[in-house]
Amino acid sequence: MMIRLSKDVINYPDALDVMNDHVVRRDEFIWLLRHQPVFTKGVRSNMISDLPHPYYMVNRGGQWTFHDPGQLIIYYVLDLKKRQWTFSDFLDYIQKFGCFFLNTLSIQCINGPQPGFWATHQGKIKKIGSLGVQVKNGMTLHGIAINHTIDQNALSHITPCGLDHSIISSLEELGYSHSMDDLMKDAYRKISKHALDFLS
Repeated sequence: MMIRLSKDVINYPDALDVMNDHVVRRDEFIWLLRHQPVFTKGVRSNMISDLPHPYYMVNRGGQWTFHDPGQLIIYYVLDLKKRQWTFSDFLDYIQKFGCFFLNTLSIQCINGPQPGFWATHQGKIKKIGSLGVQVKNGMTLHGIAINHTIDQNALSHITPCGLDHSIISSLEELGYSHSMDDLMKDAYRKISKHALDFLS
């Protein structure tokens, strides 16, 4: 199975095209990337006007989200039928990897009020990453996002994942001092080993 790391910042619709192409071919892969600034609207969210960046409607779970180059995205295109996994098995797999990865960065992942990745900062629970997935013909699309930095101005235009934007935090705010490039390379190494151990 291919694990791909993109150094370039990828436009959101281009990423959707790539994922859908892999789904049609039933070709599994994992993709680490960043997006140009973009809002995405999940199936359970209401319309919002006057957004400062483009938005796209997507058929994944979840509500409004915002992606930009300060966020590490990990997309999973996996064949649930081939692996004999349920949807819950897949969610459990990516949730556990995200928490495992954050723990290796000395950030303790805790249970929050909704799915995603949460930590405590200055006595308050903060969300530092999100999870949104879709299944199409037994193949998964989308995945997880971890905030290296955040644009609170952009987030203030939406209720990200149904939450007040002040709850959203980042690795940088929690004391992570390495660059985005370092974060992506580290994630690539760890996800490659994790996939070898659990997906081969």
